Amino acid sequence: SFNYSITNYLGKISYGIFVYHWIVIYLIMDWIMPLKGNSTLYNTLLYTGSGIATVVVSHLSFFYFEQWFLKFKDRFAIVKSNKPL
Repeated sequence: SFNYSITNYLGKISYGIFVYHWIVIYLIMDWIMPLKGNSTLYNTLLYTGSGIATVVVSHLSFFYFEQWFLKFKDRFAIVKSNKPL
């Protein structure tokens, strides 16, 4: 079973990871481009930095942006009750 707190958390913010990951990679590549000559440092910063930054941006997006829409969506949900025939 994958019922661990870290996998549950990443599943909760997975939409943000999907949406923001390419933007974060682009920004970090632009930021560390002067280090292109040192491939070890460049790759280490690129992969660890983009992974950590993507999770941070996705966390902020979920708790300060997406939750509002999820709560707003619940107002329009139709609840069907079981009526006796």
